[in-house]
Amino acid sequence: MAITGNQPVEYVDENTFATTPNNPAMQWFGLVEQFTPYIRTKTDDIRYLRANGEEALESLSQYSTGQELELSFLVRPQSLQFWIDNVLGSATGTDGTLTSISVGHIVDVEGTPYYGLYRGCVVRSAILSFAEDRLCELSFVMASADYSGYTDIDYVGSGSHALRSTSAPLGQVDSLTWGAEPFTDYVRELTIGVHYTLRRLVDIDAQSSTRTVAFIPAKRNIIVSLTMDFASMDMLSSVANLTSHDMVFTLGSNTITIKDVAFPEFKGGFSADDLVETTLTSVPCKSITVA
Repeated sequence: MAITGNQPVEYVDENTFATTPNNPAMQWFGLVEQFTPYIRTKTDDIRYLRANGEEALESLSQYSTGQELELSFLVRPQSLQFWIDNVLGSATGTDGTLTSISVGHIVDVEGTPYYGLYRGCVVRSAILSFAEDRLCELSFVMASADYSGYTDIDYVGSGSHALRSTSAPLGQVDSLTWGAEPFTDYVRELTIGVHYTLRRLVDIDAQSSTRTVAFIPAKRNIIVSLTMDFASMDMLSSVANLTSHDMVFTLGSNTITIKDVAFPEFKGGFSADDLVETTLTSVPCKSITVA
């Protein structure tokens, strides 16, 4: 019987990189709509002088030299906690270091659960989006340092698997301002992208499947996009002058401040039978704070 895609996925913060805590209490990501692991075994292909009696063109051997691991998620978050702690890096906002997690995946094969564990997972990029007529979405990609396959041995030991949160998914933002003033135009969609350049620190003596001992953030880009219907031409002056302001909004109990948001380009169409609408994309922003 074919395996269905609707299988549990959960995580736990690591105290030591690429090491799952003993007897972990696994945590709930939110309403995960899609989980996509990418596993590539690296090889070294060797063509050698053939053995006696061996056909010349088949004198080829392939050997595994490591792995490349990446995990992709699409989540409807029920809180901002994962985004704050694991995308931004700290409870107060963006930080120079990122927490690593272990991701557990349980696959039911004809009634028998198989447990897979991806260790040393660090966020590489994440997009948090709020759009009209839709609940909040969080899509993110993680680099991973270690994977050892799926087995029938439960990775939690005497710990626990994640329990589903009964909270409603997050909706729209409140009190959206730019430069301490509400937008005079009509914002239809807001997206916040946080993208890291991760440098992989490798030790050939490491026991992980990728030989990775750390993912170090070397660069961070924070990009804000707004899709808007325009009620005035004020934003064009801000674009022309590269006006920079802090953008602030509230969501639940959190106040999010994106520092130094500026939009460098406007391209809006004027047509006889439609509104003036465009998407503005910011230059890289300085930081994000959470209160």
